[in-house]
Amino acid sequence: MYEAHSAVAILSFAAFMAAELLSWQALTGAEGASSRNYRRFSLLCGLLSVLTLLLFFGTMFSEYKGLTERIFVAFPMTWIGATGLRLRALADKGALAI
Repeated sequence: MYEAHSAVAILSFAAFMAAELLSWQALTGAEGASSRNYRRFSLLCGLLSVLTLLLFFGTMFSEYKGLTERIFVAFPMTWIGATGLRLRALADKGALAI
């Protein structure tokens, strides 16, 4: 059971990191300060996610594993929450059809 949990976690967090970096790339040339800020935020979260994942792998067999895992998980979760708030704001302005 633990192996299945680990495999799903690795796949899902890899997808989150890809989404962060692809959002940054997709918004290249986007108009408006809000889009530019979100683009920078996506890049920052993507890079920090990759860096903290490497840190997590480096501490996998130490007493700091739990701490580095929580730090790593914080960046994709922050990005997901911010993306939800951004989409909600766009929908409220009528700029996004849901």
